[in-house]
Formats: sequence, structure tokens, C-alpha cells
Amino acid sequence: MMKEFYSKIIPTPKYINYDKENKCTVIRGIVTNQAEWAPAVDAFCNYIDRAFNVSLRKNEDIEIALDNSLADGKYRIETADTVKIFARSLSGVNYALSTLWQLIYKKDGRLYAPCVSITDYPECNYRGLMVDLARQWHPFENLLFYADLCWALKINSLQLHFSDQQSYTL
Repeated sequence: MMKEFYSKIIPTPKYINYDKENKCTVIRGIVTNQAEWAPAVDAFCNYIDRAFNVSLRKNEDIEIALDNSLADGKYRIETADTVKIFARSLSGVNYALSTLWQLIYKKDGRLYAPCVSITDYPECNYRGLMVDLARQWHPFENLLFYADLCWALKINSLQLHFSDQQSYTL
């Protein structure tokens, strides 16, 4: 792996330390012991299946653990033999899984993640995307794409502008 590979994470993490020996971890499954994080795990598995056409099993290649010392929205990813994600909140878990999704690549039918240590948190508590539906009609599939884009880029607010002086597109 080259350093350029890590520069493709959007938004760029605050702290990143990558393995200069180009080691990587095989990804076959994901597990968490926090029941409230199950929807985030299911969404991640869905995104992996859609992006790579690979179904993740429930095993410990990716382990998500609670770390109460982290602030809300902050997360830490450490990869070596396995991938370990530490977060305190559901938003931190979603941000970590989004970052991991951006790091994963497929080679010879298997999923890999580079050996890396990442610590990240949002600069502010609002990251938004506004779609102007009042002036331009968008197919429903586009709106679903925008929702997926928000997850991938760690955007926590999607504003749909439905009405304007000239029109109301709802």
C-alpha cells in the first residue's frame, strides 16, 4: 500500500499511522457485544455486500468495543491480525465503520484492510448536505444515493429543500 491510498479517506482522519511494510488484514466477518450497535453493523454489512458482492459473517475479524474514555463521535481503529474499533457512541461506531469501508479493498475474491491505526472525531457536531428539490426534480433513487453518500462521508444531516417561491416538489 502506498501513502496515497490513505489520503483517499474522506474526510481525512485527525491521526493516522500506517504500516510501512504494507501488511494487511483479511476481512471475513464482524462482531460487537453492544446490542444498540447492531443496526450500524447491519448497515455496514449491507454496504460491503453492495460494494464488493461479499457477505460478512458474524465472527471476530472486525471487533467493535465500547471505550468510555472516548468523546461522543470519536473513534479509534487499529488493524493488525484483526480489526478493532473502539467508540463510546453509535455515531462514533458509524463514523469508524464508514472509514473502514473506505479502507477495505478486494483482491482475489477476498476483502482486505491495510494495517493502520486511526483516531478521528468530527470537527463540529454538524456536517450537512442540502439537496435542492424545489428547483430540480430528482428521482427517488437519487435521494437514496444521497442518503448512502451521507453515511459514506460521515455527514449527519441531510436537508431536502422541497419548496420555493416558484414550486413545491413534494
